[in-house]
Amino acid sequence: MNSILLSTQECGSQELLQLTEMLCREQDFQIIVSRAFPFMEKERKTKTVENRAGDLLTKLGFKANLKGVVYLKAAARIGLEDREELEGVTKRLYPAIAKECRTCAGRVEHAIRHAIHTSWEKGDVRQQRMVFGYDRESGNRPTNAEFIARMIDCLERQDHLLYS
Repeated sequence: MNSILLSTQECGSQELLQLTEMLCREQDFQIIVSRAFPFMEKERKTKTVENRAGDLLTKLGFKANLKGVVYLKAAARIGLEDREELEGVTKRLYPAIAKECRTCAGRVEHAIRHAIHTSWEKGDVRQQRMVFGYDRESGNRPTNAEFIARMIDCLERQDHLLYS
């Protein structure tokens, strides 16, 4: 996938020509706008971690009615607050989510696994490839722990980019 980074610096005619050519050639083209755009900073800050996680999950093909989506959003928030929670997903993260959502850790684990399985089979292959480096066509599916870690990595990258 090709990408181009745009900042507040003015684009010259060469950069605009390059951008136009890439847009015409590439379907998997990504435009990245850097932090240098202050008018977009306010918009990004108003979105909570859970909203941004929800947006990412929607792009990956998750259906909002799945209970696992609620738990994945909570996992994103908890994981971004304290990355050490991800070292013990079964012993630390699931119980923390369960306590918050008034359920048990086993149900949290099962709901997340079901949501990942469902979305992986029906989700957008291109988005899967962008986030995980592979997709359902490769015959692999991420584990719960891998999915949560990659989702958090994606959200951390979004903290450094305003638009991607």
